[in-house]
Parts: sequence; structure tokens; C-alpha cells
Amino acid sequence: FGFADEIPATGTGTLIIELEDVNDNPPTIDERVIKVCNKESSPQLLSVTDKDGAGFAAPYTVQLQGSSLSNWTARMNDTKTGIILTLKTMLDSGDYTVVLRVSDNQGLHQDSTIQALVCDCKGADVQCTDKAVAGFGL
Repeated sequence: FGFADEIPATGTGTLIIELEDVNDNPPTIDERVIKVCNKESSPQLLSVTDKDGAGFAAPYTVQLQGSSLSNWTARMNDTKTGIILTLKTMLDSGDYTVVLRVSDNQGLHQDSTIQALVCDCKGADVQCTDKAVAGFGL
């Protein structure tokens, strides 16, 4: 049996690869900085995104964390894809940290920090003085 006696063999086949999504990305909040009035402030709508597929994303849930509970309210909007964040007590003008825990439909969560610039104004017409803005790093 010599080298010349070897017959090359070839073949054809089909390989099917099926990729499945896993829940490896927690939901995140798109907005990181908001401005609100300290009197009769308007609710802020925060967008939530998740890099996972539909089976591991919305509907989301939200919970305020730590000291954020005493000054803010947070709830999901009707489609459960956005957060409605509202200042519930009058605060002195200045910058505040709001910590929100957002969970996907499988319970995977992440804490997100929002910087809230609270200005001395009323309602939806957010007017911040230069003094309030100067101490706020954007």
C-alpha cells in the first residue's frame, strides 16, 4: 500500500447552529441627568433598555433604593418600558442622587444612579439659576 494508492475523499454536509439568547444583560436607564422644579414638579419619563431579546426584557419593574425613597416616587408607565420619576417633597435647590433598581421580567436587575438637579421653580417650566447650575457637574 503506497502513497500513490491513497485516494482523496471529500464530503459535503450541512451544519446547523442554533443560537439561543440568555439573560445576561440587566436593564439600564438611558437618562443619567434630569432637571426638576422643587415646587409642583412635573414627572420625568426615563427610558429603560435591555440588550437581551424579548423573552428576557420587558415588562420591567422599578424600586427606589436608600435615601431616594424619602423624596421621590417611581413607577413604571403603562407599557412597563419607561419609569415615571416624581419629586414628592420640596427640596432645597441643588444636585441630588436618585438610585433606582430596575429588573427585567426574569428578575435580573441593576441599580442605576440618576443625577437630579433640583431648581427653585414651579411646575414644568424648569428655571435654574447660575448658582444652582455652577455646582452641578454634567
